Amino acid sequence: MTHSNINALEPKIVHDLYNWLPSYGESKVVCHYDNRILNVDIFYEVDNSDELLKKTLVFTNVCFHLFSACPGVDLLNINYQGHKLPLGSLIEFEKSEASKKWNEHFEWAKTSYRHFKLFFIAENYRLEVFAQQFDLKQ
Repeated sequence: MTHSNINALEPKIVHDLYNWLPSYGESKVVCHYDNRILNVDIFYEVDNSDELLKKTLVFTNVCFHLFSACPGVDLLNINYQGHKLPLGSLIEFEKSEASKKWNEHFEWAKTSYRHFKLFFIAENYRLEVFAQQFDLKQ
């Protein structure tokens, strides 16, 4: 069985983690999923301190998420059209065939799923999420 690629076009930065992360990046990333809410806890060090601070990306009404090693095996079969995606920034694909398919699947719910992707540089993880929205909590 063969699968055709699904296109993800027009990437835009919706949040740059390096606006608040130190230059060496995150110290730890932990994901919690419950009741269609994905919390991504991002821990980072403060200069000259052993204390870790935390900010949380919260994705609501999530229909799919993947948190995996990066570099690693690409299981989603999504074609990013050769875009050089910025590392350390939350990207939204404004024209995503995958989010369109999710919207068609849940047409009865009248939801609007968005396609997000994020590479965590220091921890070597990638996150891909299809959700209605995201927010950053201190």
